Amino acid sequence: MKITKIFIFLLIISLVSCSIEESPKKNKTKSNSSSSSEDYGNIDIFKNEVLFSSGEKIQFNDTLKDKTSLIRMKVVNNKSSSVSFSVSITGDSCFSYINGSRSYQFSLDSKTFTVLDVQFLPRSSGVFTGSFQFAAGGESFVYPMNGSCSDGSAIVDNYYKSAEGKSGSYLKNELNSIINKNVVRLSYSQCWDAIKYSDEDPANSNNVILIYTGWSIPKSKNGTDNDGWNREHVWAKSHGDFGTDTGAGTDIHHLRACDVTVNSSRNNNDFDNGGTAYTDSTPYGSYSGVTGCRRNGSLSWEPRDEDKGDVARMIFYMAVMYEGKGGYDKVDLELTESVGNESAPLIGRLAALKTWHENDPVSDLERRRNERIYEKQGNRNPFIDKPEFVDLIW
Repeated sequence: MKITKIFIFLLIISLVSCSIEESPKKNKTKSNSSSSSEDYGNIDIFKNEVLFSSGEKIQFNDTLKDKTSLIRMKVVNNKSSSVSFSVSITGDSCFSYINGSRSYQFSLDSKTFTVLDVQFLPRSSGVFTGSFQFAAGGESFVYPMNGSCSDGSAIVDNYYKSAEGKSGSYLKNELNSIINKNVVRLSYSQCWDAIKYSDEDPANSNNVILIYTGWSIPKSKNGTDNDGWNREHVWAKSHGDFGTDTGAGTDIHHLRACDVTVNSSRNNNDFDNGGTAYTDSTPYGSYSGVTGCRRNGSLSWEPRDEDKGDVARMIFYMAVMYEGKGGYDKVDLELTESVGNESAPLIGRLAALKTWHENDPVSDLERRRNERIYEKQGNRNPFIDKPEFVDLIW
């Protein structure tokens, strides 16, 4: 169906440490202009203008050039009637989400507009490919975004810029301020899908990787079956009695996919070395049930070696994120050298956690998970991005 002057897109692109080449390609479209870039120090701004075959114009502008790692689209419906829109994004190298989703559908009444935000997140160095796909009223448009990017270190450094030069309680307080900004508060039911994304097996997108065992099992096995998986609160939810309340109870930085039986066996134990080797009697599929974990009665849990650093960094994050300041921050979580803390808002043993952090450094899988949580929840784990923060605080 032919549409005349349906809408105008204003696309504002600001990218740090990245070089992008844009070349519009058509899908029921034709290009009728050239692209250009302007240099604003470390930020490159790209402008382009493309015409639909039936004459509708999509215009890209640089009005908000101060934004970093963000693509902002203003969508205006100039028609005299309501129009339905669909916007999606492809590519998994650097791009993330539109308004929190891989695809986004919406309707606009006559002479109204909305603004869509797309985060740009380099996941690794090298070449990336992706595209924006727009559709409205039977017309569609594909705009490729191809180029190369760094490892995202400039973005990470900027995220923690206000923490530079600080240590001890000053650093802890500043990090608390940083990671509490722009947080998307999920409900406990929403955490199922969030974990399916954050804990996804890179080798099999239908599976999740389980904490404490490393087993890869189908996402569809979430629930209560003994050989399935559920949501493990690495900072045990009884330690501070926050339960599954929005905030600490739904923070996916410490919520992990975990074998149901293993989760029950860990219970609410603190973390420390030692105990009896734990074997799962109802493992999924052909897994033997050997976990590499140890349990010391009702006092402590020792994860397998491959998870020790991951566990420590999740615990460090929780101790910084939640200071009992009110609102969603209902309880002050702290680290201790004791175990068996039960309902107290404490987790031990700090010395063991620090050793695990040192001996099991940040892995690519952990970095990938941190980026994906940043996409979904809007904040980062400082101890994955900056492992040196641990010694500066504790």
